[in-house]
Amino acid sequence: MGHAKYITSEAKGGLSPEEMVSLESKLKNLIEQIAEINGWKLEAKTEMALKNKLISPEQEKKLSEVINSGSELYDRYNQGERTETLLKELEDYSRWVQEKKNEIWGSMEIAERKSGNKERMPVKKEREERKLKSEEIEVSRLGAQITLEKINNYEELWAETEQEGDEKFKQKTRELWKEFAVHGLVGRDKEGNITLANETDLDGQGCLSLMRLAGFDISDLKYIEHGDRAEDRIYFDVGKVHGVVLSDSGKKVFIDHHTDESGKDSSAIQFTYKLLKSMGLLEDKKYLDNLVDFITKVDNKTYFSDEKSFKNSWRTIYGLHRYMDFSKIIELFQAGVKPGEVLSEEKLKKFGLEEASKRQEKIINISVGKMQKIQKGGLIVPSERFGKIVVDIEKKVGAGFDAVRAFGYQTYLIWSPKSESFFITSNQRLDKEEIGQGESVRGYMWIKPRTDGRPLTIKLTDILSSLTDGKFEPTLKLKEFVEKEQKEIETRQLLEPEKMAILEKFGKEFYNTLKRNAVWEGYDQKRKEATLKIQTEVFLAAALKEAIKEDDQAEKIVGYLIAKIEPR
Repeated sequence: MGHAKYITSEAKGGLSPEEMVSLESKLKNLIEQIAEINGWKLEAKTEMALKNKLISPEQEKKLSEVINSGSELYDRYNQGERTETLLKELEDYSRWVQEKKNEIWGSMEIAERKSGNKERMPVKKEREERKLKSEEIEVSRLGAQITLEKINNYEELWAETEQEGDEKFKQKTRELWKEFAVHGLVGRDKEGNITLANETDLDGQGCLSLMRLAGFDISDLKYIEHGDRAEDRIYFDVGKVHGVVLSDSGKKVFIDHHTDESGKDSSAIQFTYKLLKSMGLLEDKKYLDNLVDFITKVDNKTYFSDEKSFKNSWRTIYGLHRYMDFSKIIELFQAGVKPGEVLSEEKLKKFGLEEASKRQEKIINISVGKMQKIQKGGLIVPSERFGKIVVDIEKKVGAGFDAVRAFGYQTYLIWSPKSESFFITSNQRLDKEEIGQGESVRGYMWIKPRTDGRPLTIKLTDILSSLTDGKFEPTLKLKEFVEKEQKEIETRQLLEPEKMAILEKFGKEFYNTLKRNAVWEGYDQKRKEATLKIQTEVFLAAALKEAIKEDDQAEKIVGYLIAKIEPR
């Protein structure tokens, strides 16, 4: 220690009194931080993890050795050494311990609460006799972490036996997991405004149903937009994570499958089911296995793709599920009905699906007709990498990708300029494409949603040129549309974007106010719509009078705005 700089009441070794005080403070704070990291909390967590087989005895031994390796540094501090050398060695030791802990614990960040008696830690159930897969162990660990984050006192989990401890842990989990959120369905009201309904899709419904089956009270449930994650809740199917992901040490929990890693064989209900089973909150049942598999296939559109199955889908769960309450879907699976099974008239009647089957049959027949029009209109675009691309302008095909696949096509593009959105789904990966706007979803879909608040800045031609590697050559109806689209772009450039947006806003308000408040007695629907259009055109032309002097330019702008204002 010949060159060490000790702190005393006088400056020695080149340190000023102020530097001495600063060094003393740094050493004290660092010692306290290390003691906090390596103290009873880590001991308690290690004991719990070892009992529950989340770490091995070898890992526990290694962790103890790492912690104990700092004893010589503590001795030097306790014996009065106050040097820059000791400070640096303690800093290095602190970083090294953290690295070794991370190797053993992974991303585990349990925020334990002090129980007051580290000897009385909760007894957790030994895992089932069969060896769980590493994925199941990880999911179980994450589930335990969620519960432990919410517990204020470990004595709440104290039990005399492992079985009793396990039941207490499950009971506390059901009590403490009580704030939930799921994405709501986006729609439009009668005036064309975007709305968010207190409903969710099949995947979201499945997650909530499993939580109820597992004994959770989900009355504190919020329906939110994708990306709304402000509150401390358990979020289902809200986007942009894969699996069970914890944030803020478990205060926020995300269960989803919306990254490129997710692929076409995952779902939010799949991860929810694994989580609940791994924690012993749900039993592994065949009908639930089948239900989860069904929802996963529906969410990824990986079920039937042949024409016969599509045309028969008005009598299968695949085609009828959208008309059912979720409890009815569960009832069918409990009864052993397979999702692709063609239901007899007797079964349709038994399960109350007669009217639903008639509605679905009508949608299928109309969709077949729409697909035939698309074929005749030149709206099938060949490509080398994505097969034949079906272009559906403003979503005319009610059965969507089901109909597209039944007709033998590989990629489906819904182009919706009225709602400033588009959607692409394909059998081939899209996540490496340079589409220009929007984002990849699970690798096989690309979406620019109508709810993102941003205008559509690319053209249909841009997307199709990208997907065809620059070989896009439109014909017939598609050629007419892209030429019209180009003219609209030229029209938009006649007026500043801010002024165009203001005119569109005022035009919509005028149109909707007139629609609501005018006396329409004696007008049929066709005459009413024509009158609304004419009156709105007059209103817009008057508003443009000062800004645009050329009549032909004003006429183009009015036509462009009317197309944006009129409901789809």
